[in-house]
Amino acid sequence: MRENKIILLISAVLLMTSLIAYALERPPGGLSFENFDTNGNGIISLKEFVEKVPDRRRSPREIFSSLDTNEDNTISQEEFDARRTGNGHRR
Repeated sequence: MRENKIILLISAVLLMTSLIAYALERPPGGLSFENFDTNGNGIISLKEFVEKVPDRRRSPREIFSSLDTNEDNTISQEEFDARRTGNGHRR
């Protein structure tokens, strides 16, 4: 009986750790276009993007560059949606 409680406790700790790690992978407010477009002008600037995306294996600037498929230094709604649905063009 005691072994079952220990296994249950360890499982709960591992689950909570996984959930916390998952939450930290997502920008505050989620992954919606509107969350990144903080000034509401219909495009995401590098500044807006970097403010929402923490450093990871890939830098926010590198991720931004991969989303900005037309290389105009902004991310449009179309570019944002294409990348999220797998229809974006990688460079």
